[in-house]
Amino acid sequence: MQISMDSQDDSDSPESIEDTSDSQGSIEEVPERWRYLELCCQICGVSFNIIEGYNGHRISADEMRACTTAQFLVSKRLLWDPVWHPDPDDEQFEGGEHFLSGLSDRVPEVNHRHRPDLWPRRQGIPHVPTSNYLWSRESADVVCMPFHPYCLEVYKRASLRRFDTLGIGPLTDWYRLENSIRGFFSFPRHLAVWRGRGDTWQHHSGDEWLAANPCFIPSLPPLLESCKFPETTVPDSPGNTRLNDSPPHNVFSRLPIELHLEILSYLGGLDVANLVQSSRTFWLLPPSFFYGRLLQEMPWLWEAWCDLPYSFWATTTSAEQEAVSRYWERQRSDLADWRIPVLPAYLLPKTEVDWRRLFISISRNLREIKGLRNRARIWADCEYILDRIE
Repeated sequence: MQISMDSQDDSDSPESIEDTSDSQGSIEEVPERWRYLELCCQICGVSFNIIEGYNGHRISADEMRACTTAQFLVSKRLLWDPVWHPDPDDEQFEGGEHFLSGLSDRVPEVNHRHRPDLWPRRQGIPHVPTSNYLWSRESADVVCMPFHPYCLEVYKRASLRRFDTLGIGPLTDWYRLENSIRGFFSFPRHLAVWRGRGDTWQHHSGDEWLAANPCFIPSLPPLLESCKFPETTVPDSPGNTRLNDSPPHNVFSRLPIELHLEILSYLGGLDVANLVQSSRTFWLLPPSFFYGRLLQEMPWLWEAWCDLPYSFWATTTSAEQEAVSRYWERQRSDLADWRIPVLPAYLLPKTEVDWRRLFISISRNLREIKGLRNRARIWADCEYILDRIE
């Protein structure tokens, strides 16, 4: 995220420096110095902290992909033409009362007076009225609900798991009925989100994970692949496990499995992971236990249960689409039959995964996997919305 220089005092700008004969140094040196100022400000040291941007040593550009990209749910009542004309790239729910706008890569202020420019211009709409909250019930019909495309992907899966449906209609109803200024500020957001709130976003050191993409996480696929069994491996064979040495007389080994499960039911994910790795008795619990526990505690790890493909809009940005559009204009004849690709879901094969190892790995490393940590936070927000819908 680029660091803005707009807040600097005008007295320090190049235009305010007087060209006097007794000033130190030559005035010709000033433009050259200011020419590289922005670049130098964005190349930070490891320990450098600034509230206007995150340090690139603590989060990468790949992890933050599309963190400023916004999209909007638009009521069909705003269209000039009362007859709906579907596009080939429409999602299934767009047959209802709302449809998806194009993308905007920069929404500096979301209020009813700001209309972000959109690309592509879906249904011919170049910009939309939008707001984080509604000032009145009357404005609900003309104000479009803003969101990050990848946040909508999280909501879809949370709704699918709760209601077995994508739940876009109930989401827009919630926005219309409950998203007043009072409802907006009473929403139980994560403490790190409240810490970053201000006239502009406050980029606090240690909160970089809030900007991490929750769908496309660079470090997640290697972790998931590492938890698959090799083709020649038999699950749960003694040679597959790496276990801390257990005491010669393990008190837990004398207890029936029902008590083992009862003990684990009182422990959180990290405590379960530590106990499993320190006791052979708990290590040898069946994979079905760890799979069930993972679904219970980490439903946001949808790679374990959901085969819903990602929406195309969660995979791109407004700038990319604008560049592609220009290319289309030059190559129109060659691209006449081109269609928006469908990105298949990454679904782990249930019988080929060491669910014990995956549960332990996620429990112990969640804070380090920024995108997954942000996914869990967004999932909790979606669960609250679904509670209100229910």
